[in-house]
Amino acid sequence: MAQEKKAEPLLAAGDDFSQMFFYGTVKNFNTERGFGWLNCADTTARFGREVYLSKEEATALAKDLVVGTQFSEAEPVRDGQLVRFKVTQGEESYPLAIQTRRVRQLLGEVMHLPGEQAADGILTVKGDPYGSTDSLQQLMGKEVRIRQSDCGQLRLHIGDEVTFYCILIGDNPPMLEGKVAELRSTNRTPSTLMGCV
Repeated sequence: MAQEKKAEPLLAAGDDFSQMFFYGTVKNFNTERGFGWLNCADTTARFGREVYLSKEEATALAKDLVVGTQFSEAEPVRDGQLVRFKVTQGEESYPLAIQTRRVRQLLGEVMHLPGEQAADGILTVKGDPYGSTDSLQQLMGKEVRIRQSDCGQLRLHIGDEVTFYCILIGDNPPMLEGKVAELRSTNRTPSTLMGCV
């Protein structure tokens, strides 16, 4: 009698990704069947494959508010959309997306530095990285909260211009929260940009 091969666990003993957010894009979304995959370099490196976006998660994502013209706009799920998500172990040990939220990439200026402990930093919205400000009139000048942990090894300085991912948090009133993607411009020398590695 042949034995079924048991799937290898996605997470090694002691690994805990339950509190980690990942950023990626929707890929190969099947509109007829309502599911797809998320493309993210971090998760592919960790798990060796793309992350599954279930029908239930895609349904919730379609209702999610997008940072946009009217401050929030819902739109259908489609390939190429930027998302933030957590990962859990799905059926057959595949990585499964949970708590998936839409994000938007914006351009901002550092107004207040994030602290090492609990103090949040502040960015102000200057536009989008592609130079368009037409669809962002209601966001221009808005403050976005960032934490040092959302900046990676990058050490920001007041006046730095950065691209960042933006998401709506809460609903009364909604707050903007960001994760720095890259430094666009600064007046500092290159040796002062990175922390200790």
